[in-house]
Amino acid sequence: MQATAIDILCSTASVALVTCTAVAVTVVFTLWSSPRPGPVESPFPRGRLCDIGDATAAGEVAKVSDLPDGWWRSDGLLEDERRAIFAGMSIAVSHASMFPSSGSYRIVEHPAGFPLFLVRGKDRVLRCFHNVCRHRAYPVVSTKRAGCTPVLACRYHGWTYDLQGHLVKAPKFENVKGFRKEANSLLEVNTAIDADGVVRINLSLPPESDAYVDDKVFSRGHLESWEVEGTFNWKMAEAEDAFSLPTVSGKRGNRNITHTKPSVLSDVFALRHLGSSLLITVQPKTAAKCVVHCTLYTSAGLSSATSALLSTIQSDIVRCVSSLEDRYAVAQACESSRPTLHDSVFLEKIKSHRRLERSKGGKVWPSSVGGENHSCRFNIAESLTQELMLKATGHEGSGDGVLSW
Repeated sequence: MQATAIDILCSTASVALVTCTAVAVTVVFTLWSSPRPGPVESPFPRGRLCDIGDATAAGEVAKVSDLPDGWWRSDGLLEDERRAIFAGMSIAVSHASMFPSSGSYRIVEHPAGFPLFLVRGKDRVLRCFHNVCRHRAYPVVSTKRAGCTPVLACRYHGWTYDLQGHLVKAPKFENVKGFRKEANSLLEVNTAIDADGVVRINLSLPPESDAYVDDKVFSRGHLESWEVEGTFNWKMAEAEDAFSLPTVSGKRGNRNITHTKPSVLSDVFALRHLGSSLLITVQPKTAAKCVVHCTLYTSAGLSSATSALLSTIQSDIVRCVSSLEDRYAVAQACESSRPTLHDSVFLEKIKSHRRLERSKGGKVWPSSVGGENHSCRFNIAESLTQELMLKATGHEGSGDGVLSW
């Protein structure tokens, strides 16, 4: 039987639709894998907070007479702080002892607002990745906040990555023209481990890892982690005495005890005579709410001495958080207040970043996150692909917005 003109047209349309779908998918992955914009020159230093303080003392930051309205309570200001401060600095997020074996992973929340996770590879290197599958942006790690796994598998469509973030399995994409697994690895974040085992990540530096986990140093011993929620603004936790722990801080004359700030939002107390270290990190949830994460690691294992130390430190942390809440209540009651040195630094950085964003015509993020223009192009291509796939699977106009793949 000869094909009718209608049959020929339908067949031609079907081939064209499949071809367009494949092309659109290729466009999506080409945009994902294309070189990202070069790093935007950050208007603030990338060093530790004490380095910024030194710059202020040298007169590099303008003096501020009064803090602006909403300094302690504005969620809009917090969003500016995420871009102007947190996104461009090294941030302490965890401790090496939390990753005792190959496949050990843990979800971390970056204060800039990005979902990330850390995972230890078979090569004993700890790496940090954006918790986003390269297929449909579904979380790669979604079932538990911490655990151990031989591979990283997205539960949405089965895309699978090895512990170094390389794509090893992409169902139904093997024959897609132009698709390359090597161009669709997970997006990595710069990671490092210092001598005290503190894990730091930096969104603004090249995505590489200098975080080898030395099992002889960090795999043994005892680890305790806990959280304390508080009603205060994160900037109050940057005061020198914010976490003045009587159990530890009262013995600063002892050379075996050191207190450092590896980054904003973090404090580290090293008790070398006990083989212990205490990591305190502050995670701002809103302008008025924070979660204080605490990790006490002791290489000697759990003993009566470390148990007593743990109990006392936990009580000290609760008292410190209560003190921060009292300070916050006082600051809220005052119509205006004189800024501390840190407040002046933070305010100047926010102003500088706002000027930068006005000159760029949009929000400015570190290059490893992707600029506004890059995100816009990807969203357009992704929207096109979804539309074509809905047509190809007969779901166009169904209103459910569900893709078959």
